[in-house]
Amino acid sequence: MRHCPDERVLRRHASGPVDSGTDTQVEAHLVECARCARRVAELCDHGGLLSEIRDAVQARDSAGPARIELDRLERSLRTTLFGGAA
Repeated sequence: MRHCPDERVLRRHASGPVDSGTDTQVEAHLVECARCARRVAELCDHGGLLSEIRDAVQARDSAGPARIELDRLERSLRTTLFGGAA
């Protein structure tokens, strides 16, 4: 991977393994590119929040309190990752 992967690829990589071929390429790139390695580390710091959101999504069909919690977590993630934009 000669060029830096886009933000979407880095986020997907930070959230866990998806495609072993792509993951291998991204891992190799991260060894060579400190900037991208720092970005993935930043994204991984939010992994607990992403995990909470996944759990809330699974509970989406539950009664109202689960939906309220999901909305709160989505807003928190947007604020954390995008500074409130999106």
